Amino acid sequence: MKKFFQAICLATVFVMILSLGAFAASIELDTPQVDTAAREVVLSGKVASPAADQQVTIVVLKSSASLSSMTDDDIVYLDQIAVNSDNTFSFSFGIAADKGDAFTAYLGGTEVATVAYKAINLGTAKPGDVTGDGAVTLADYNLVLANYQKTTSVGDANGDGVVTLADYNMVLAYYGK
Repeated sequence: MKKFFQAICLATVFVMILSLGAFAASIELDTPQVDTAAREVVLSGKVASPAADQQVTIVVLKSSASLSSMTDDDIVYLDQIAVNSDNTFSFSFGIAADKGDAFTAYLGGTEVATVAYKAINLGTAKPGDVTGDGAVTLADYNLVLANYQKTTSVGDANGDGVVTLADYNMVLAYYGK
């Protein structure tokens, strides 16, 4: 049943990506509330111009993965929730310690025009550690270079949504530390 639910949610995410611009709804995402000791996260926000019975889909991936290239092993959390009558939503979930410390949460839906995303750091991820493995290594450097000048969270060391020279410099500054 879990695999079936994951397949449905993944299909929803891909439909959401493929239909960008076809709908008027958009997601305004609040800053994640993170309890590092309990490893719990609350994501909330509002849907502008939602459709009737709007659902929000959340996919939390390891920070080294992206929606376009994710595998089952990259998925840390996956769920859907209904939008409240006041157009707000809220997700609360925990992340197991063996999953790492750095993640990206993607939120969207079948009636949402653009996918919103936020970085989640459970407090022990090092600056420049874009892979989320706890160390700044050649893998982090390569991920920044592979995504250089792209608007993505993959390889985005400083969390501004674009992989730039600043991200490259952050990885170099913390390399091997």
